[in-house]
Amino acid sequence: MKKVFEYWMPETDRHFERLIKKRIRNGGPPEYQDDVRDAAYQYVSDFDVCLDIGANVGLWAKPLTRKFNKVIAFEPLEQVYTCLEKNVKDLNVEIHKVALGNKNSTIDMKYDSHNTGASYVVEGVGSINVRRLDDLELPKFGLIKIDCERYELEILKGAMDTLLKYKPIVICEQHPDTDYCAGNFLKEHGAVELTNVRKDYVFGWK
Repeated sequence: MKKVFEYWMPETDRHFERLIKKRIRNGGPPEYQDDVRDAAYQYVSDFDVCLDIGANVGLWAKPLTRKFNKVIAFEPLEQVYTCLEKNVKDLNVEIHKVALGNKNSTIDMKYDSHNTGASYVVEGVGSINVRRLDDLELPKFGLIKIDCERYELEILKGAMDTLLKYKPIVICEQHPDTDYCAGNFLKEHGAVELTNVRKDYVFGWK
């Protein structure tokens, strides 16, 4: 484990360290995707609770605590979980060591040691527990961020009842090579694309 500015991360991870240093060279703070958060905050009206899906080492969860009273984070990977715990220690962050998806089951994940954020779900039954967000009885939240390497659609399928109930601002990563992307699914259920910063899209509701 190593510390890169204010964040602990696996010793082998080079990706996030490079991006944070690049942000500093460009005149920004020692943060990751702070511009995405700032774009989304403009549309948020409820700053009580937010969700961080695919929390990794806490590069979102930690700064989200500066805006929200409580952050609920989901991160299933053992290799980054201890860093997440360390980064949000003494902050109002509730961590769930599970993956989210469209059914309560188990999955496996391919871990990328050099870019832990690129770790992804692989087909087949594994040892990582998966839960549907709709089954978790979460409190009302004003923002949800989902960044799970092309697994976003499956997560949304298992979360739509809750999203339609609370209608939070949704930040969702999309890839141009995704056949049926999460954004299309959200729009079919009444969401409106508000803005985007690179591959991260911000949605609200009609």
